[in-house]
Amino acid sequence: MDSPRTEVPVTLRDLVDERDRRYQERFAAQEQALQVALTAQKAHDERANGLVDKLADQYKEFIKSSISRPEYDQRHASLEEKIEDHSNATDQRFVAIDVRLRGIERTIWLASGAVMVIAGLFEWLLKKA
Repeated sequence: MDSPRTEVPVTLRDLVDERDRRYQERFAAQEQALQVALTAQKAHDERANGLVDKLADQYKEFIKSSISRPEYDQRHASLEEKIEDHSNATDQRFVAIDVRLRGIERTIWLASGAVMVIAGLFEWLLKKA
């Protein structure tokens, strides 16, 4: 035999109230999620704005330290002139060193020739004696 079922009478008002409660809970959860998302977005925006400010400051410093094209050309020409002057001075030093070395080389040749002459004279004197 079938056991008797006890049914709780549900009215239309109870169903509407239950659905309304669920909608309110869902709405509250959505509001909470929205607040969390907005807080996270605000924190992200603050960090991003800080980075933008930092990059803007770096750019301003770069612009301050940069020089114009005419100023660069002037400085470059000055450096080229200095390099050319140093190069010419170095070339002159090498020429002077070369002249001295050739003079020393001639002196050595003359000295060795004189030594050979003296050695020849001694040999001749020793043979005569």
